[in-house]
Amino acid sequence: MAYDNVSNWNTIQINVTLDNDKVVTHASSDLIQTFANQSVTFYVNYTHYGIPVDNTTDGGTCTITVTFQTFTAQGPGNPIIYSAPMTYNSTSGLYEHINSTGFPAWGQIRYTVQCNNTAGYENVTVTNTTWVTYYRSMSGHIYNLETGQPVANAIISVEQEDASKEPPTVGWTCNTVSNDTGYYKIVFNGTESPLTSVYYIRARSQDSTLTTPILPPMPGPFPEEANKTDVNLFLVQAANLTLRAYNNLGYTTFNAEIFDRDANMPIKSIQNAGPGNYSLLVPAGRNYDIVVYKEGMYGAPPTSQSWLNASGSHYLEVNLTVTMVTVSGSLSGVSNAEYYNVTGFIGISTFYPRNFNAVFNSQVNTTTNTYTIQIPGTSSGISYVIIAYAKNSSGYYSGSTKLTAYSSGISNQNITLYPLYGTYRTGNIVSTNMTRFVFRDDSNNNITGVFAMINITEVNGNSTAYVTSSQGNNYIDIPITQGSTVTASFFSPMAPPRKRVINPAVLASNDTINIILPNMEFKDPNTNNPLENVSLKFIKCNGACNVPYPSSTCVIYEVSNATDFDPMKAMMAGNINIRTEQQNGLVVEFVNVDLVNSGPPDASFSPNATEQVSAQDTFAQMWIVGSFAPDIYDYVLIGIPYNESELSENAPVKVKFRYLYDDNFDVIWNASVNSTSDVVALGYGDFNQNYFGDGVTCSDTYSTLSPSGACYRNKTDNMIWFTIPHFSGGAPQVIGYIPGKEPSTSVSTASSAPSGGGAGGGGYVVTTTPEETVTSAPSPAPGTTHIPTYTPTHTPAYTPAPSITKTPPVSTPAPSTPWERPVPGFEALFAIAGLITAAYLLRRR
Repeated sequence: MAYDNVSNWNTIQINVTLDNDKVVTHASSDLIQTFANQSVTFYVNYTHYGIPVDNTTDGGTCTITVTFQTFTAQGPGNPIIYSAPMTYNSTSGLYEHINSTGFPAWGQIRYTVQCNNTAGYENVTVTNTTWVTYYRSMSGHIYNLETGQPVANAIISVEQEDASKEPPTVGWTCNTVSNDTGYYKIVFNGTESPLTSVYYIRARSQDSTLTTPILPPMPGPFPEEANKTDVNLFLVQAANLTLRAYNNLGYTTFNAEIFDRDANMPIKSIQNAGPGNYSLLVPAGRNYDIVVYKEGMYGAPPTSQSWLNASGSHYLEVNLTVTMVTVSGSLSGVSNAEYYNVTGFIGISTFYPRNFNAVFNSQVNTTTNTYTIQIPGTSSGISYVIIAYAKNSSGYYSGSTKLTAYSSGISNQNITLYPLYGTYRTGNIVSTNMTRFVFRDDSNNNITGVFAMINITEVNGNSTAYVTSSQGNNYIDIPITQGSTVTASFFSPMAPPRKRVINPAVLASNDTINIILPNMEFKDPNTNNPLENVSLKFIKCNGACNVPYPSSTCVIYEVSNATDFDPMKAMMAGNINIRTEQQNGLVVEFVNVDLVNSGPPDASFSPNATEQVSAQDTFAQMWIVGSFAPDIYDYVLIGIPYNESELSENAPVKVKFRYLYDDNFDVIWNASVNSTSDVVALGYGDFNQNYFGDGVTCSDTYSTLSPSGACYRNKTDNMIWFTIPHFSGGAPQVIGYIPGKEPSTSVSTASSAPSGGGAGGGGYVVTTTPEETVTSAPSPAPGTTHIPTYTPTHTPAYTPAPSITKTPPVSTPAPSTPWERPVPGFEALFAIAGLITAAYLLRRR
């Protein structure tokens, strides 16, 4: 009995059918870590109205069928399957089956129980899973990253999370303390699935002034992997964040996600906190977006607050009182529209997850071309991007506007629609024309679970950053209006990150764009073969270590073969420098790499100079370097060796770029053909523009090298060091004089190095004479293409995925958990961004 919406008292009869007969199962290995060849007991609670179904008075019987499945890094092994009757225990009222010998290895136990009776009750069948686990440990030392000193009595916590569940659920936890020397050891003794488990590892000093940097979740180890040793944790300065939330009823419980703004990654998930204060430590000096929301009755959608350059303590109180806000506006740009559709996405931090439509009661008047929608608002504001779609006889259209919803209506939110690129495709939010991005590795295998950050700059200048995931597919479909430019970063746990800038010409001629996410390798761009004998160093990022010759105390971890590095050891220091060194002396170092949302960036560089020219008195040597990672680092330091018998140390030397390349190492800028102004349109406006003109002259005295571009020559080590703000593909030239042929001091060019071959006014220009010799392979033929509007070859229309996949084929019956070993990172984490929106919206509908 209750009042209805117009205050009438109503009595309604509701018939409810109770499920009287139940079977509840569990195993001893659910609670106690059980290893190979150890006994496992299975329990079944078979009841009628909560009373055990006795095997004598009720004729109850239960039979169990057990399927044991082990795994290797290559996939599932052959299963062991057997069936057995279960014994009724009159004392406990449970049916039991004891496997006294256990199982021969680690793996998943899937067991199905079928219970019957002669008393006329229900016969019930239930399937459950449990795990045989294995001894795993991780140990190392804890250090203060700044001082390098060990941290005694540091508190270490480990939290296991099942990333396969939505939302991810927390299971096993562990807390331990380092000893007086900073040594710690963690024994992983959870009983959960190692296939779908990830682990959050955090540490702090006893006085809470130091904490671990932002670390991604770590994958569960496999038995064939050795126990982790020498995994050192590094602590940085901490800042304290305190949260509290309230609504119109007073202080209330809440959920929250703490996002690192620079990485656009959630670093901490908070569930059911409050109504009192909730405090946590975060690394100081970073920028955070705090997303607070509430589930259930009196729920509230995500509300974002910022804490920039975090330091000290910060108290944040969030008002979660919700008001439904009506938004209205006009729709233009489409004549004789057959239909309109208006959707919207809630802003999380500085981006918009394209997962869930946040709009209520969408209504469009096709006669007046106007719309109204309802969206939740709060006093502190909730950001939205509202997107309109339409169709007429000419095709499909879309347009967008951004707004912040508070507590009152918003009018005049007018949207201009533009034609869409791509082909008609169906989607979970809207079906319209979309451009498809297909993900494969460099062997043409499909890659699933790719996370994408896609910034679309429309023809009207509106720019919106979206996040989305391919989930179980190897592609992502995105509606993109004609005239837009797309800057997209793609992250996969199976490959280094990639960044692509896709201009309108490419989008107009390709409804499907292949994105190649290669294996983590360092390659020769001329042959595409992996480079040998490349060492890798992970170096602290600070003023003392961001130099050509960092001290040994700066090096956190190094390996002599770059293919053998342990990513876990690399990530524990947070933002670091990653340096590759070849035996010939070539150095490529990424400075301040953020490994929160991806693995380390890869790079391609020639193992030797690709072109060396001696002409009259001039020496010019060219190398090819490149990396197509997103901007997860600040700048790049490059070191190029030289031979003082070939390059004079008694005259100035310069570095300039002769070519720029796209991500297939095709020439897109040629110093002999293109102008220096063209490099800005190609995304090189933040470079020292002298690199594309007369060249950047190297100083023989070291000073801090500007990230935009500066050069230093070390005559002792015969090295040229220079910096660039970011990597794509380029061919830098080292240009100077041949020893003994330096110009006299009376020559006007004596104060500077020659400008070398190619474009650029002033300086010394190389001309072809009989004296010229080329001593190594010529550079790729640059042609005469003017490339600010470079268009790759048209990509064929998408076809179903080839049979070869990145995941090994399963030749045995599939376990209840699909064989796809998760790797920590964006896929599981960014699902949260959409889920916190859905958690509210699903409860409101």
